[in-house]
Amino acid sequence: MTEKLASLPPNHPTLESLGQFLKEEREKASLTRSDISSRTKISLDQIAILEDGKLPNMAPVYARGFLKSYADLLNLDTESIVSEYRQLTQCQQEEAQTLYISHVPTNLNNESKSSTLTIVALLLVALALLVAGFFISPSFRETITSILPDTLNEQVASILPSNTDQAAHANPTPIAEAQIAETSPAVFSGRLTLKAESATWAQVSVDDQPVEHLLLEPGQSRSFDGQNIINVICGNGQALRTEWNGQDHGLLGQSGPVEVSYQLSPPKSNLQVGSP
Repeated sequence: MTEKLASLPPNHPTLESLGQFLKEEREKASLTRSDISSRTKISLDQIAILEDGKLPNMAPVYARGFLKSYADLLNLDTESIVSEYRQLTQCQQEEAQTLYISHVPTNLNNESKSSTLTIVALLLVALALLVAGFFISPSFRETITSILPDTLNEQVASILPSNTDQAAHANPTPIAEAQIAETSPAVFSGRLTLKAESATWAQVSVDDQPVEHLLLEPGQSRSFDGQNIINVICGNGQALRTEWNGQDHGLLGQSGPVEVSYQLSPPKSNLQVGSP
C-alpha cells in the first residue's frame, strides 16, 4: 500500500480529508480502531482525533508521531502523510495570524475612542474646577484676571458681585455693630442678704468664688452679690431670713439643714430647696 497519498482530494486537501483517507485505508485493511490501538499503543481517543481531522487539538510532536505509527502499520507513504500534515497546519496558522491582524485596527480604534472620551472627561472636570475656583476664591480670581485682556476682564466683572458688596458682607459698619451691641441682653446680677434670727452656721458659694463659712449670731446679716448663681447651705433653715434685691423673701427654709440655690437668670430667680 504505497503511494496511497495520491488518492487524497486534489486542490489543497484539508486535515479532515487527510483523516478520512486514513480511516478508509484502515477499513480497506479490515482493521478496527481497537486493532490499531493494540498494535501501535495509540489510545482510541487519539485515533479518533486522527481520523476526524482534529489534529490542531493535539500537540504537533504527538500528532506527527501518531501519524507515522498509523501510516507504518497500514504500509502507507509515511513521509508524504507527515509532510502533508505539516503543510496543512502551517496554512491554518497563517490564516489565524491573518485573521488576528485584520482585527487589530478595530481594537486600536476602540482603544483610541476610549482614550479620547477619557481625555474629554478629564478636561471637563478641570474646567468645572477652574470655574468654581474663579467664583469662590477671590485670590484665585485676581490671579486669573491679572493675565486676561482688559476687555475680557470687563465682561467677567459684569457678572461678578462688586468689591463693595463683598466688603459690606465681610466687614459690617460700626453702626451695625453698635446696633447689635444695643440689642444684646444686659448681664443680670442679684444681691442676696441673709439675716440671722437665731444662731446658726452657713456655707455660701457665689459663682466660681471660694466657699465662705459663716457662724451667725442673732441679729447679724451678710450680703452677697452674684452674676450666675448663689448657693446657700445652713444648719437650720428657719434661723435665717432672706432678702433678694432688697425685697423680703421670708425664711430660708424648713427647720433643720437646708440647701437653697438662687439661679440668677431674668426675669426672676428660681428658688430650689432641698436637704444637703
